[in-house]
Parts: sequence; structure tokens; C-alpha cells
Amino acid sequence: MKGINISEETRENRFIRNSILMTIRNYIDNPMNNVLIRKKISNFAKTRIGEKNSFYGKKHTKEVIEKNRLKHLNKEPWNKYIHQEKIIHNGYIFIYFPKHFRSNNQGYVKEEILIMEKYLDRYLLPKEIVHHINRIRNDNRIENLQLFKNHSEHMIEHLKFKNRDKDGKWI
Repeated sequence: MKGINISEETRENRFIRNSILMTIRNYIDNPMNNVLIRKKISNFAKTRIGEKNSFYGKKHTKEVIEKNRLKHLNKEPWNKYIHQEKIIHNGYIFIYFPKHFRSNNQGYVKEEILIMEKYLDRYLLPKEIVHHINRIRNDNRIENLQLFKNHSEHMIEHLKFKNRDKDGKWI
């Protein structure tokens, strides 16, 4: 293009990139060119050595070095920062328990389920539902929990107390 000055380095990088793209297109047409692609890619990688490399002159901090060292020695779990032990969502308390069969796809189980299982000394069946008697979702005292064998029974319990008094509280 007229009027635009492009440095020699930019022209060289564009030429290398275009030649790699052409090589890949040739490979799609002829699988025998696999060796040629590897050579072109390795030549492009060699142009990023030294000052051209974006990490040139940068170093890890002492904390990062120690953290990486511990990870490689298996002293720290890889998923330490992925989960929290306890989270609250929609008023329910969830506990991180990835090996539990009722855990969600992030590995969390409702605390009320774990408390009821501990009280009954068995796992809950998949259809069994734990109900909060006072309707406060994070009140997981065993006195406040009630177990229903299926969703239908649970809904019947909710419909019994559908009416509210004049203050808006559940009757």
C-alpha cells in the first residue's frame, strides 16, 4: 500500500505467517508434506528467541516459584482455588463433597441432605426430599428437617399451608 511504512521485521513475520498458512493448505491437499510443516513451524518459533520473546527479561516472583515447586511435589492440591468448602446459593448451604452421589456438577451437596443422612445413618434414596419445617432454607437443625419419600408428598405438605395470615406469615 502507498503511504504506509512497514518495518522489515513486520514484513518478515507476515511472510513467515503466510508461508506457514500455505504449507498447511498444501498439507490438507497432500499429507506427505507433514515434515515440511514441522520445519516451517520450528523456523517460526526460532524467530521468537531472545528480545523478540514477550517473556524476555521477566522472572517469577519468589512466591510463584515456591508455589510451583510445591505443586510439583504434590504438597498442594491443584484444585485448591477452584472450590470453597461452603457456599450459599438461593438460601441453601452447599458443602463441597465431590464423591457424594448426590453432588452437583461442581461437586457440591446441600448441607440438609448430609445432615439427614448422618442422622439416619444411611444414604438418602434419589427420590427422597428433605423439607425445612419452618421454611428457612439455611436452618439445617435436625429438629427443623423432615424427610419425604417423593416429590408428591413434599408438594402435598406445601399445599396444606398455602394460606397465610393477615400479616403475610405462613399459617
